Amino acid sequence: MESLFRMLFGVVLIFWLGCGVAAAETTEANLDRLASLHDMRLPDAWTTLYVRQKILERVRRHLGDAGREERLGPQWTRTAPEWQQAERELSEVMWAGALAELPDAAWFQARWRGAAREVLNDREIDALAAQLDSAPGPHLAATMDWTIAELVMTRLTFTDRVRMDFPGTEKEASAIQSAVHRKQDAMAFDYGPYPWAALFAWHDPGRKYFRDVGFRIVTELNARMDAGVAAAQAAFDREAVRVEPFIEAFRRRVGGSAE
Repeated sequence: MESLFRMLFGVVLIFWLGCGVAAAETTEANLDRLASLHDMRLPDAWTTLYVRQKILERVRRHLGDAGREERLGPQWTRTAPEWQQAERELSEVMWAGALAELPDAAWFQARWRGAAREVLNDREIDALAAQLDSAPGPHLAATMDWTIAELVMTRLTFTDRVRMDFPGTEKEASAIQSAVHRKQDAMAFDYGPYPWAALFAWHDPGRKYFRDVGFRIVTELNARMDAGVAAAQAAFDREAVRVEPFIEAFRRRVGGSAE
């Protein structure tokens, strides 16, 4: 009898442990499913515009200062070919430095999983994955992406950190518009047959997902942006001497008229 009891207890224990492992594996898979519903294309487009603009501002200020300090004369402007070559050379070096601190979609997916894990328990993760994986879930996820991008954009535009009409960033500004249109298309949906969707962000776990996970992602994206600018500045500090050959080429070309 005692051996039978032990055998039964062992079977129950193995079953219980197996259920626990299966549940954990399901929750981890659901975290992956949640993260895969989101993307950072729109906030990333804003980040690219901002970092590119800060790079150009720094390079142009440096070239303007060099012109005054070295008395290069009135021909030393952004229209001079040597200025343009110097600007392009140093800007691309700074951008390469920034890129090292602007990780890609894999970083974003990992951050999303981490934020969701911090905020939600296993039951909430599983419920959200089931809810968002079918209509109109993907459209709600796109709306959350839009809200996150709006918060990132607001930090830049309300503090005058970025301009959509900054010379030299036309390509980046256009990329934002393209990302906006894609995200608007992803949000478009007739929610009429799904009245619960209108309340999703007002009741847990949807409220926690929209608010607490979303705010964590905004913080991460802003930190990523700041790290990119700092890395670009560090590259400038190392590589600013790259403009010297172009300044000398300008001086040789204009000769005495530079004085």
